[in-house]
Amino acid sequence: MTKEKIPVAGERVTGAGSTETQLDLAGVGRAGRYELMRTVFDDMDEGVIVADVTGRLLFFNAAAERVVGEWSAETLPDSWAATYGLYLTDRKTLLPAEENPLARAIQGESVDEMEVYIRNDHIPDGTYVKTSTRPLLDSETGEVIAGVAVFTDISKYKELEVQLLENIDASSKQSQLMQTVFNSVSDGVVVTSDEGEFLFVNSAAERIVGMGATDSPPDQWSETYGTYYPDRKTLFPSSDLPLARAMRGEDVSDVELFIRNPETPEGVFISVNARQLNDGSETSPVNGGVIVFRDITKLKETETRLKHTIRELQKQTSVMQTVFDSISDGVVVADEQGNFMFFNDSAERIVGIGQTDTGPDEWANRYGIFFNDRETPFPTDELPLVQAIRGESVDEVEMFIRNRNVPEGVHISVSGRPLHDDSGLAKGGVIVFRDVTERIRAEEALAEAFAHGRLEIIDTVLHNIGNAINSVSIGLGTVRNTLERSELSARLGALASALEDHQDDLANYLRTNPQGQQAVPFLDALANDLTAREARIGKAITRVEGRVSYISDIVRTQKSLDSVSAARKDVNLRDAIDASLAMMQESLAKRAVEVAVDCRRAPAIIRIHESKFSQMMLNLIKNGVEAIDDLAASGQAATKPRIEIRAYVRDDFLVLDVADNGIGLDEKNFKIIFSAGYSTKLTGSGLGLHSIANFVLSSGGEIYPLSDGTGKGTTMRVKFRLSTVDVSG
Repeated sequence: MTKEKIPVAGERVTGAGSTETQLDLAGVGRAGRYELMRTVFDDMDEGVIVADVTGRLLFFNAAAERVVGEWSAETLPDSWAATYGLYLTDRKTLLPAEENPLARAIQGESVDEMEVYIRNDHIPDGTYVKTSTRPLLDSETGEVIAGVAVFTDISKYKELEVQLLENIDASSKQSQLMQTVFNSVSDGVVVTSDEGEFLFVNSAAERIVGMGATDSPPDQWSETYGTYYPDRKTLFPSSDLPLARAMRGEDVSDVELFIRNPETPEGVFISVNARQLNDGSETSPVNGGVIVFRDITKLKETETRLKHTIRELQKQTSVMQTVFDSISDGVVVADEQGNFMFFNDSAERIVGIGQTDTGPDEWANRYGIFFNDRETPFPTDELPLVQAIRGESVDEVEMFIRNRNVPEGVHISVSGRPLHDDSGLAKGGVIVFRDVTERIRAEEALAEAFAHGRLEIIDTVLHNIGNAINSVSIGLGTVRNTLERSELSARLGALASALEDHQDDLANYLRTNPQGQQAVPFLDALANDLTAREARIGKAITRVEGRVSYISDIVRTQKSLDSVSAARKDVNLRDAIDASLAMMQESLAKRAVEVAVDCRRAPAIIRIHESKFSQMMLNLIKNGVEAIDDLAASGQAATKPRIEIRAYVRDDFLVLDVADNGIGLDEKNFKIIFSAGYSTKLTGSGLGLHSIANFVLSSGGEIYPLSDGTGKGTTMRVKFRLSTVDVSG
């Protein structure tokens, strides 16, 4: 066949008798050419806009409307930017009318790949487009009759099915428009007659496959272009090529092929859509075929990398599974509906039962979950995994598990965290728990032994209360003696009797009688005496009130220390220290011990077992008081007894120092002082510092003494990991 030169935008199209050629679609017919345009544009991604030389908008395809929004044929070029939200790439400056690509095309100028930013009510978030425009010339006069803009969304790289203009009056204009658009799009477009004659091959098609139109018959197309199956080895049968099938009247979608020939030695993957050409009626004959294809080589490479990534993730998942099944802690993961996604071997071993299909409402019964008292069922809403699914984090919640597979029961400590998606919404939860049965049993045994040791504390409490009650008794005795020994009543009665005897001449009596003249001074003296007595009684009552309040504080503090709750909670650090000091107030006052507390460099609120923490502080303060007593007994008493309590953060620890200027400590006794039963006093149980050490160590902390030796005071240093106590962390 004879190949004709395909005109480009801006090139004059002349009559059939001229030496210049035109697009040969005569065999297709007017309706066929229109259907050809529709068929091709239905497979394009680009937006297309056409305007005549007056600036009247003639055509907006669907892809253009999806970006620009509703359009009006009456909108003129000067108002295009403001109406449709067209900006320069700075996203602030409206596109000047003289720089508008379509306006320039109307003036006869071609524009290639100009970037424009569009933001309007239809796309409030805005989008970038890359625009190419061409003028359309009258085939006879060479004058510009319209302008065409083709643009691609380069912000999201979406594939858009393009639907172009539906009505073109003049067939010559239709051919030129199709040709101009096809040479501006990035997809390859090929059109053939029903006999396999190439009518049109756009530049993108030549670029992608490396070759243009060929004289080879259809049954040799695969050999000519080097067309293979995606395996890149097996030659694709020419009769099954999408274009050959379209020429037989079939429509084909998304067929993947591999092209390799001398012009594309590395090869390229393409995805092809094919449509038959006819006038649109069911009875009309097929006039040819059209294919639209795009280069998907990068997509295939991405798929290959994705498959490799998936294989690597599967390997990592396998490794992770092995790790989770090897650790001693139980790990359980559930989705937002409570369906178990993961349940490792340690979890099944610890609780005695593996994962179940039952919902969260049945978990407590299924696994036999109780509070640490071993009797009270654990509420479903408070289960750590249920809280994690709700989006809440929990730490070290202790519970007791007893079921048919663990009849003796097991104590566990559970921490839970929610699982979130990329938007931050909770999509499930995960818990990690460990068996703490041995620790709980050890604590119970220690508590039983410590019950004896606490007699020392109780003795201190009773001693303090006794002193306070004695002070109350003294105060009440003072009030009673003041009232019983008062002569004010007798003096007031004598005055009343004298005044009664002279009630008939009272004025004369008070003015002239020597005894009556003493009445006013007598009343002044009596008033002063009454005022003084009331002051003495008031002071005594104030002392009594203070002692009673002190007794109440001691009893209230002791009750808080007697709490059996093992739950950690948020505690004001300074308040907790002050509560322990209140318990020792009488002992500290008796010895005139000066106390200083500094918590400025520590968290205001800590999460801890309140009663155990308070008991620890009480024992440390009591230990400091006894060290001061021991120094006094040695004959080298400090001139000013002092206990300093300092709380501060150092590295990853909350540090508590309780320092005294008492007897001090020999380095050889640094470790032995924490042993059960060790005491320097004949009446001591030796469990005070031992219980402190057990509490601190079981909390993951450290405790040790600091001292320069005998007679030089001691600092007991306690360190808690900041991650376990700092509520802000």
